[in-house]
Amino acid sequence: MSYHIVSIDSANCSLSCRDGQLLCRSAEGENKLPLEDVASILITSWSAQIHSELFLQAAKHGVALIICESFKPISLVLPANRSTDTLLSRALLELSPRVREMLWQKTVEAKCRNQLSLASHLAPKEAKLEGLRRAVLSGKSHREAICAKAFWQLFGAATQYIPSPSEGEGQGEGESMEAPPHSDTAIGKGRSPSPLPSPAGRGGRLDRSEPSAAVPLDAAVQKGGTFTRSREGGGLNDLLNYGYAVLLSTVLQKLFAVGLDPTWGISHAPRERATPLAYDLMEPFRPCVDWRVYQWVKQHPDPKEWAVTKEYRRWVTGFPLERVEYLDFTLEIQGVVEGVVRGFRRAVLEKKPTFYRPWTPRDGAWNAG
Repeated sequence: MSYHIVSIDSANCSLSCRDGQLLCRSAEGENKLPLEDVASILITSWSAQIHSELFLQAAKHGVALIICESFKPISLVLPANRSTDTLLSRALLELSPRVREMLWQKTVEAKCRNQLSLASHLAPKEAKLEGLRRAVLSGKSHREAICAKAFWQLFGAATQYIPSPSEGEGQGEGESMEAPPHSDTAIGKGRSPSPLPSPAGRGGRLDRSEPSAAVPLDAAVQKGGTFTRSREGGGLNDLLNYGYAVLLSTVLQKLFAVGLDPTWGISHAPRERATPLAYDLMEPFRPCVDWRVYQWVKQHPDPKEWAVTKEYRRWVTGFPLERVEYLDFTLEIQGVVEGVVRGFRRAVLEKKPTFYRPWTPRDGAWNAG
């Protein structure tokens, strides 16, 4: 049964096929896998040589080749007899409004819960958390907007409060916002379970007259208006947008790999050169990027350093490899994305939203591994 999604990420490698085996040769040696067990081959390598025999045999076995640039899918090579997955595409297009709405509401609920979880970790004693919690549980049709407004107030205040390194361990218990060194970061509770600007368009700006001064967290929140998300704005906004672009690339990889057409979504409207389904399914994972960005800002408290540098790009592109809990497993975030996408695919084919299970942290914790 063709099921495996094979990721090729060696810096330099050659891919070929012999005797029905997918062969990958690199500096680490040779690896092989029966091509009949492969659903798709995802190539993110910076320099990969692909033998023509692999293209031929992959086509015969119905295997898709997804070729990426900077981790974003650029080319999709499919056999002539499956340039589109007719059954899956028809199932997605023919979803009833009721099923489509149920899938979207599950997505929104997971996103809002994840924002509440992260906000509770960043500002556990902040009074405005209760308002965010009520919004999450309200079930209102516009709760996504309500939760986003409350979350960004808390997130902006938490980043504004970040103390300078010279303050050391001197804060009281209620003020400490100490984060672990970014090289050891994990999401979850010490157990193992990803460009373009974010199309959903929620980007930010942080205004502060004395960047090096620590502002009490409650005062920062009460002040209000210190942080605004928008596509432009520079600084913290640019860091978030780049992180969301990495996430978008990861979701697109998995959608193509399981045969889902990302140009038809369940909520975001289709438009030219857009991928609405990817925008939809990435929503619950946005707090993973927010957490990653917070840790970067923690290590670089001067807003003058909040730019998308080579160092930052290298740092933020590592977040899909962090390990989180999902269902009964501990996986890398990119593995969780694949699991969620596979569940969504099954939910579409069988028209049963229960198979779609967006990710939420099991214990609500965001700690170092």
